[in-house]
Amino acid sequence: MASLRDSMPATAQAIDELREVFGAELVNAQIRQALKGRPAIYAEEMVNGKLVTFGVKPQAMKEFPASFLECKAANAETKKGRK
Repeated sequence: MASLRDSMPATAQAIDELREVFGAELVNAQIRQALKGRPAIYAEEMVNGKLVTFGVKPQAMKEFPASFLECKAANAETKKGRK
């Protein structure tokens, strides 16, 4: 079985970014809760035309107002301008 990082590369990248912002301890705790079947974190990603999911989807889930990766790209551009 492939690792989650291999199965969901964009999600893994987003999780890494969350760890940088919120700290690995908090993010890893949420992942552990999801692995126990609790609706702590949920992700879905299209990989090679197949929907891959992780975690338990909450009953009422709101979408991000903008793509996380788009926000990340904008943040990277802002950081470049500060150097």
